[in-house]
Amino acid sequence: MAYYLQKFKMERLMDQLYNLEAWRALTTIHDTGSLSAAANALDSEVSTVSRLVAGLEKALGRELINRRRRPIEITDEGKAAAASIRPVLKAHSAIVSRLLNASSQMEGTINIATAGGVITTGRLTRMLMEFQKLFPNVDFNVSRGRPVSECRDGKIDIASISGDCDEQGLVKIPRGRSVFIPVATPEYLKKNGVPLTPEDLIHHTGFVYTGPVRSLTTELTKNGQVRELRWKNRMQSTDILMIKEAVMQGLGVAVDMPLIHCYEELERGELVTILDGWHRPPIPAYAVCSTSAWHIRRVRVFMQWYCDQFLTYFQMTEDAAHRVLKDAFEQYLS
Repeated sequence: MAYYLQKFKMERLMDQLYNLEAWRALTTIHDTGSLSAAANALDSEVSTVSRLVAGLEKALGRELINRRRRPIEITDEGKAAAASIRPVLKAHSAIVSRLLNASSQMEGTINIATAGGVITTGRLTRMLMEFQKLFPNVDFNVSRGRPVSECRDGKIDIASISGDCDEQGLVKIPRGRSVFIPVATPEYLKKNGVPLTPEDLIHHTGFVYTGPVRSLTTELTKNGQVRELRWKNRMQSTDILMIKEAVMQGLGVAVDMPLIHCYEELERGELVTILDGWHRPPIPAYAVCSTSAWHIRRVRVFMQWYCDQFLTYFQMTEDAAHRVLKDAFEQYLS
């Protein structure tokens, strides 16, 4: 477990280095002279812009912005980095523009499989309809989570997964990370007591996700320690929204509720965290397709656009959780 956790942390650092939005945030701060002005220019939040650059600084081991000065200043290394990366960002924008403008080649059906919760909440539908405004001749065939092997076999074009995917013959693009929060309702905890450690779960009913888009949660971690899960009763389901509904009704707890499915309830106080920092570590989220599907323009353009949309969405949910949980949220990110 420690090996995979360290591997994940290293991959997260590398992801930051290749995150063009982070580099764009740095150059925009350089151009505008402040975090707030950069956030306005990027149509983003100040906290999001700051966190993007902080991720670069952590990955590089270099200070790019002097936050101790008011107003903030770009360091000499930050200025050099901004100047060097600017042509890359310009070239990237030109490539994306050229691909998106080639609408005459953008027609046909895209078969996409993703987690059922994203489908049921309607977020995916709205996202696909936004893409169809750009490319009216593209249609979608949507199905619930399917194994990535079906991408390789040509049964689907794109699959959304959480966790590593090393199968041969597949192309994968990062779309963020899945953060998991252990939650219950205040009413349930008042009636049944608050579990503070994994051992306490032996007195509680747990609702556990067993769908195909990520692995089963069998243990939790805190400060380098790992504990296996033991339940009084366990209810398993491939439907994350069924699990959420059961928890919302006060029937039990969930130790691995995806943040995207509980951040609003945390904001409203309808759900609260449990287990005093014990959690399932976050895992990278990807969109994957076969190498043959990647050569189809509509699949390639959509997949890149789709991942950009999810990167923004995942970051928005983390920003919301930061506002509610404050510094305590950081413990769920490692």
